[in-house]
Amino acid sequence: MQQMRTVYKLKPVVAIRITAEAIAVLFCAIFPLIGYSCGYFNALPWFAKLVPLVVCVIGCILTPFYGFITWSVITTDEGITAISLFKRPFCKWQDLESLKRRTLLNQVRYSISTNTGQELNFPIWLAHCDQLIQEIRSHIPGGLEAVSTSATRSFRNSVTGMIFQLIQSCLGLSFAIFVWYFLFTSLFLKPGSIPDRILVCVFAAVLTGIFLWRAFVVILMPTYVETSPQTLLLKTLFGTTEMSWDDVTGLSLSPPYLPEGFVVKTKRGQFLMPGTLESCDELKTQIDAILAERSPVATTKPERL
Repeated sequence: MQQMRTVYKLKPVVAIRITAEAIAVLFCAIFPLIGYSCGYFNALPWFAKLVPLVVCVIGCILTPFYGFITWSVITTDEGITAISLFKRPFCKWQDLESLKRRTLLNQVRYSISTNTGQELNFPIWLAHCDQLIQEIRSHIPGGLEAVSTSATRSFRNSVTGMIFQLIQSCLGLSFAIFVWYFLFTSLFLKPGSIPDRILVCVFAAVLTGIFLWRAFVVILMPTYVETSPQTLLLKTLFGTTEMSWDDVTGLSLSPPYLPEGFVVKTKRGQFLMPGTLESCDELKTQIDAILAERSPVATTKPERL
């Protein structure tokens, strides 16, 4: 009898991006070695010769990590296999214990724990990832049970994920500052048409506004979230906000210019729940269930802000 076999692969765009990154990192590891062996850097001062060496070391450290990225997951009647360049772990369905969404160095992944101590990981970038999650949970005891709205649960944001988001926001603001510096030190000092200058200024203003808003939202992102039957508690870098579920009006997906996640709309403002939150998908499901229980109309809206 032929077994059912389903293959989940990385999305083509993601696969191309990861391949390009791996080639670039590999190039950084190899090119300095070629340069040193061929004498390309002999004419440089000693401190300048250290730069290719540092690039080479960083490239050598980062290159192996790409070999552990799961690029395909195969499910059969017997179990599940996660395939990467260096590993091909297999786990039987009856050995599954839990499925958790985790974040490592700002990279969101799903982690499968088993009663044998084995762990399988795969990124959220797989095509039809939601279908795969449902299939895995169907083999975990209680995995497809309805979300309990009477339980108190806590969710923590990844420290590394928060740091990465802050760094990205700082880089965005730095780029906006560079654009304005270029405008006032170069473009405005040369003769040119007024419409072109106005167009460039509008572009710079819009760009600055987006980066400022992103930085503001990132700074106010919750580092800790706690849900209970009566209240929603949010801890940020600047304090704690606790509100009743009557103050929560709905959910929406985060807009493209903000980190991946979803937005909780409340009477006190909007709060971005980033994808780097532990079990972010379970948090969204629980909030959705609580809102649907209190008001059938308050459900997640798929539109972007």
